[in-house]
Amino acid sequence: LAAEMSQSAYIHDPAQLRDFVENTSNIERSGWLLDEDLSNNMMTVFTKDGRAAVAFRGTENWLSLDGVNNLNNVLGTNRANNAQVELINNTMNKVLDRFGPPEFMTGHSRGGAEVKINKAKFGSGRGYVFNSAPTLAQVGQSNVKEIRVSTDVVSALQALQATNIGFDVDLLNAHSATNFSKPPVEPQGGIEMTPTTSVIKRTPTVNKPTDEAAMSPPSYEPAPDRTDEFGELTD
Repeated sequence: LAAEMSQSAYIHDPAQLRDFVENTSNIERSGWLLDEDLSNNMMTVFTKDGRAAVAFRGTENWLSLDGVNNLNNVLGTNRANNAQVELINNTMNKVLDRFGPPEFMTGHSRGGAEVKINKAKFGSGRGYVFNSAPTLAQVGQSNVKEIRVSTDVVSALQALQATNIGFDVDLLNAHSATNFSKPPVEPQGGIEMTPTTSVIKRTPTVNKPTDEAAMSPPSYEPAPDRTDEFGELTD
């Protein structure tokens, strides 16, 4: 359920979001309803029996405030204010006013850092984070379940101690697909290996005669005349 809510935060088309919540996922089947008034392009908010759950999206565009806030979030609750941070803060205040602290919050990558920051700032029951980006807000946090994939570079950073976070990893390519599989090598010349040329069959070499004598039929000497030795040959 938490993973599906995290996925919903990436869906910005209202019709597609409703279809995902109501039909594709188990969110509505589990009794959670989408609050379209509070949801926005940074987070989705769900309600159930007067309680709230909040899901934060991860990075969508590194060449925007998304990229800036991946670094900004390392500062935790002391991060600098900007349009995205303000939108999240205003939404969380509305959630608190209407429902109190969320029953749980969830998020992927940068959204995982948002869970930890907002849990430390506004309070929340539980937190579920998937491949969370690093943040100092994780220090001293409890009741946050970390789900990581070992090949994710951002998750590798998260595993470092909060007091020893390094930035020798290229965060701009942390989610690039080329980090997980290498593109095929283009042929640089010679024989291109295709299905018909990938297996080369060899035929036996036949040594053909090259001179006229070798090509002539063999000659035979007549049998020797043994008449003098044995007498006249009869049957």
